[in-house]
Amino acid sequence: MDIYNEKLKSFAASKSIEFIDSSDNVIATAKNADDVTQPYTLWSGSQEFPSDWSANIQIPTVMLRAFKKGTIEVSVSDVSNAQGLFKYIDSNWDWQNLSETIQLADTDTGFSFDVSNDTLDTLFSGKKLVVGGCGFTVTEVTYI
Repeated sequence: MDIYNEKLKSFAASKSIEFIDSSDNVIATAKNADDVTQPYTLWSGSQEFPSDWSANIQIPTVMLRAFKKGTIEVSVSDVSNAQGLFKYIDSNWDWQNLSETIQLADTDTGFSFDVSNDTLDTLFSGKKLVVGGCGFTVTEVTYI
C-alpha cells in the first residue's frame, strides 16, 4: 500500500503520467492542460513512408487530452510522388478516416489537418491517431 501511495503522490505532484510499453519504453505522456505549451511535439524521429503505403505512425489519443482545437502538422523530407492521410483507430480497433488523401508536391516540407473540438471528441472515444501516406519521410508530428 505504501508504494501505491508514493506513486499517487508523485503523479499528483508532477501533474503527468507516463504510459510505457512491455519493454519499459515511454510511449505516451498525459499532462495537465496548464502544463502543456504549444507547439507540442507528439512524435519525432525518422520514419520512411514507402510508395506501397505500408508505413504509419500511431499516436495514443491520450496524448491529445490536454488540447483544444488546433492543427496537427506533419514535417516531412525526401518527398517524391507523395500523399498523406490522417486516420484514427476507434474503440473497436477499426480504422476510420479523419481526412481525405492529401497530395504533396515534391517541394513540400509538410502537411496538416485542422482539428475541431468535435474531432477531438471523436479521437478521445477511440484509441490512436494515425498518420499515414506514401512517398516521404516523417521527421516530426506536432500539435499547434
